Amino acid sequence: MYKISEPIIFDTIDLNTVPGIIITGYSTYNPPSNNLSIAAIALDNRSMTVSRNEQAKKIIISGLIIRTDRIFLETSLDTLNGIIKKINKLLNVPLRNSRYEFRNVSYSNMVIEDVKGGMAKFSIEFICSDPYSYDTLLTTALPSTNITGIPQSLLVNFTGNTEQVPIITINAFVLEPETTEKSITITNPVTNESVSINRVFTDGEVIIFNCDTRKITVNGIDVDYSGILFEVNPTVTALTINDTFTTRNFNIKIEYYKRFI
Repeated sequence: MYKISEPIIFDTIDLNTVPGIIITGYSTYNPPSNNLSIAAIALDNRSMTVSRNEQAKKIIISGLIIRTDRIFLETSLDTLNGIIKKINKLLNVPLRNSRYEFRNVSYSNMVIEDVKGGMAKFSIEFICSDPYSYDTLLTTALPSTNITGIPQSLLVNFTGNTEQVPIITINAFVLEPETTEKSITITNPVTNESVSINRVFTDGEVIIFNCDTRKITVNGIDVDYSGILFEVNPTVTALTINDTFTTRNFNIKIEYYKRFI
């Protein structure tokens, strides 16, 4: 019997810690379902797909329950049911020599079979409405780089097998005193998408463009922005930074939680 001894964590609780529960396998590689948009071709009796959006994906966790009698078996099942019957939680599992998490995971179904005394097999089906798996450790795509002139093109290397969502941190501001609003704009030339922040900046502020959470913060406080906090392809990408300062001296670093479809 193969036993997965590493933690399988759903909503902060390791399923392996439930008395009698032995996790023997999990399947996270099922591709997500797709929503296709199909349109007719003008002056033709045929049609074509014009867009595709990944929808939910299915995750299966299987295992055994081994207790000394039927009463203890039922107690373990009650405990397991109390843990898993939730919606929009995190599921954290070992993948790709790291720990990956699935977001917005909801219980769908559980099958119990081959019940014999205090033993049974089980299979839990979760539905993940966010179809991606995310590394729990940040990957550095661009080490801290000093910017004194603009516009500046930054070669950034992203990996994974789907679009990535960068987290761009600007800090160590050294500015001439500003009394009027200025802007910082970051652009993805591949998609022509850009995001801008406009404000009266202060020397020493830390600005984070978080394309994962779809937020921009200044010193940890959410601020308004214009444009799109974009995704980037898993390849070398030349992102562009521009601003309206008279002079500037700051550091920029780009990181991301590597994700896979």
